[in-house]
Amino acid sequence: MGGRRSTSVVQFERENTVNLKEKVLYALEVAMNISCENIPKLVGNVAILIDHSGSVRGDGGGASTVSAFSKTTTANIGNLFGCMLMQTQGNVFMGLFGDKLITVKEIDRKKGILKNNQEIYKLGGTCGGGTEQGIYDFFEDVVKNKIRVDNVIIFSDMVIGRESWYGRKYDTSSGSFQSLFKKFKVLNPHANVVSVDIKQTAGTSVFDKALGVTQVSGWSDKVFTVLQSMGKGYKDIIAQIEKIKL
Repeated sequence: MGGRRSTSVVQFERENTVNLKEKVLYALEVAMNISCENIPKLVGNVAILIDHSGSVRGDGGGASTVSAFSKTTTANIGNLFGCMLMQTQGNVFMGLFGDKLITVKEIDRKKGILKNNQEIYKLGGTCGGGTEQGIYDFFEDVVKNKIRVDNVIIFSDMVIGRESWYGRKYDTSSGSFQSLFKKFKVLNPHANVVSVDIKQTAGTSVFDKALGVTQVSGWSDKVFTVLQSMGKGYKDIIAQIEKIKL
């Protein structure tokens, strides 16, 4: 045969692995977008705050996986839920918090949920391992600049301390979080604030019922059902009351 290598004209179709992956991701994207049509639009603007501290990403000295049988971290779940919510709302601020608050400056829904999830998760890796400073900075900025906020949805493991040391990056204490949050509520008395505790930890949260915060534990599609019930405007509430037949 002279060592020559022949190329046969008879070749069966072979599925390219790369193309197969792209097809699967495309199918997932389509399925997620269809599912997200069931996520209700909240009344007014929506601030989505996603925890990317060490305790949720797994670099904070402890396990952050959602269960002993999974490699999925709390940060993976919170980031995906945040991106799904972002995709369905009309007027959004998205902030990632850790040692600092990082703003997602360009929200491009045309990229799709999976692509946004990937890029935002990568950005979240620059937040730093701490928890308090970033989320405190959000509320401090809102109060300082008198910004109207209708909804605040927080995805976290809620290891957010009650100590009055936030503002430490300036080597000073700016007061307790409770006092800051009360100022926020004076400015935004009708704001709907929901904290989604994705994974219960040994920590205690600054967010509690005494501050008028709705607490949700765990993660499933029921989270969005709670957001719908808590995020209705007064017109919707009145309409529901008027439907009741005595």
